[in-house]
Order: sequence, then structure tokens, then C-alpha cells
Amino acid sequence: MRPERIRYVRGPPARLLPRVARTNVGWRVLTISPELQFEVERFLAHEADLLDSERFREWFELLTEDVVYWIPGNQVGGCPDERLSLVYEKHFNLETRVWRLTESGLRNFSNEPAARTMRLVANVLVTEPSGAKPGSDDLAVTAKVLLAVSRSAGYRALEPHSVHPMTCHYELRRTDDGFRIASKRVDLLEVDNAVGPMTFIL
Repeated sequence: MRPERIRYVRGPPARLLPRVARTNVGWRVLTISPELQFEVERFLAHEADLLDSERFREWFELLTEDVVYWIPGNQVGGCPDERLSLVYEKHFNLETRVWRLTESGLRNFSNEPAARTMRLVANVLVTEPSGAKPGSDDLAVTAKVLLAVSRSAGYRALEPHSVHPMTCHYELRRTDDGFRIASKRVDLLEVDNAVGPMTFIL
């Protein structure tokens, strides 16, 4: 006698699980809609494409007037006033940097031959920033970024190919023209080791 055939019944469709976000007051659960998640991921992919394509002026237009751009120089906790910084710049400093890269006509000897970059953005986590005003559309976003750099084989200072893992922390502000970057902090995984010259915008 043949055994009875087991019939499998499909369960309910998959649903969005609440995300776990860490804030200054501890762990809490925050539900993010799929539409918002996709919108944020698309924005970060667009930023990465602008930087990889060296469209720095277009990237600069994504910044707010009060933007803060920070790359800590170590993994010790604290604010920029208490930590060593590789880069700490505001709107004017970033505008000068972009002008030098795009319009000044000045040679960048530390980046000759020019580096080509490719960024992979993943593990995007969206939360509400701590201390946000009620009704604010600001978002705190954390993303893992893998930056691959390729240079001419004749480049003397560094290996022709290198990879730089990092965690990027954003504060995004919604405007009539879409998201804008109000702050960006880049935590380099290799920051406690010797870091070569970063001649491009992270």
C-alpha cells in the first residue's frame, strides 16, 4: 500500500518586519514602509553614482546649507570637538573642495594618475534621528559602503588596487526637490591603521 502523499499548504504572504534601530536612549523598534526604504536606498545609490562618475558639482547640490561632513580619525567615541578628525568640513569648505576638483584648473599631484572608484552600498538602515522635532521629515540613515579604488600600475605611492570598507551615517532632510544631506559621517574600518591619501570625496 502506497503511503499517503503529504500536501503542503502555502502560508500567509510575507510581511514587512519592524526594524530594530539603536538611538541614544537605547534599542527601539521602528517600522519603515517599503516605499520609504526604496526611496532612501535609491537616493544613496544616486549619490554613489555621482561620486564614482566625478560629477562633483551635482553631488554638491545634494547638500544642505548647514551640512556637516566628518571623517573621524579614530574609533574613540565622542563629538568632533573631542576626537581627531581626518576631515571636518562644512558647506563653504566642501564648495571649495568641489571647485578645486572641477573648475579651478589646478593640478592635483597627489591624484596623478587619477583614481577610478566604484562604490557598493548595502545594509541601509533607516530610523528617526534622536532629538528630531515632532513632525520633522528628517531621517537618520546608516549604510555599509565598500569603496574599490583603481589606479594606473605606474602609481608609486600606493598599490594600484585597494578596497576601503566604511560605515556612512547620514542625516537626510526631505525638501520639495527630494532628499538632501544635512550631515554625513564616514567611519573607515581601517582608520586605526595607516590610511593612504584619500584624494577623492568619500
